[in-house]
Amino acid sequence: MLQIASVTNYLKTCLQPYLVRSANSDIVEVDELVDIMAAGRTTLSKPDIIGCLHLLQEELIKLVSDGKHVKTPVGSFYLSASGRLETKAQAFTPGIGDLDHEITLHFRTNKTVEAKMKSQARWERVETFDVTTAVIDSLSVVAREPGESAHAGDTLRVVGRRLKFDSADPECGLFIENESSSLRCPVYPDIAPSKLIAVLPADLPSGTWKVVAVTKPNGKKSKSGYYEKTIEVA
Repeated sequence: MLQIASVTNYLKTCLQPYLVRSANSDIVEVDELVDIMAAGRTTLSKPDIIGCLHLLQEELIKLVSDGKHVKTPVGSFYLSASGRLETKAQAFTPGIGDLDHEITLHFRTNKTVEAKMKSQARWERVETFDVTTAVIDSLSVVAREPGESAHAGDTLRVVGRRLKFDSADPECGLFIENESSSLRCPVYPDIAPSKLIAVLPADLPSGTWKVVAVTKPNGKKSKSGYYEKTIEVA
C-alpha cells in the first residue's frame, strides 16, 4: 500500500501546520512482474510473457527512435528536440557545444489506466517513513499444516517487502534468533523483493525462535526487519 505520513510544514506562507507526504511500500522488479502475470488469468507461460515483453521493448525503441509517437496500453512514448541556434541552417548536435541541443524522451500516461490506478489506490497511515528496511508480512513452512511446528532443515516461504539481498554476503539473509543464538539460513532457492524461500539450518535446536530478514539496501549498512510472530521448532 501507499504509505502516507504527516510532516511538519515549515513554510511560513502556508496556514496549515502539516503536509501530506508519501512513499511506496515496495519495488516490483520485472522478473517478479512476469511471475505475477504468469500466475494470473492467462494461458501464457513465463517464457511467452518474457518473449512478448522483449519484443515490445525492441519495437518500441525502433519506432520511437524513428520519430514516431507510439501508443501502448499504459501510455504513449515520443521524442522531442530542444536547444538554441545561432543561424537558421545550423546543424542540430545533441550533447555537443553550449547551445543546449538535447533529445528528450516523453511518456504520457493512458488517461483511462491512470484513472483506474487512482480510483483503486490503497493507502495506510504511518508515523515515519522507512523505505529501506525489509518487512516480513507472512511466513509459512512448506509441506506443513498451518500452526504445525517447523523442524530443522524445513523450507520457509516468506512474503513481504524489500526482501532481496546478496546471498553470498554472510551478513545478509534470513536469521533465526533467540536470547542466546542467531543462526543464518544456509540455502536460498529463491530471493525476490516480495518473496523469499529459505531452508532452516540442519542443526537448528528446538524451541521458540524469532525470524529476521537482514539486508543491505545501500550496499553497506545492514538493516534488520523482524517478523511480528515467533515460530516453534520441534
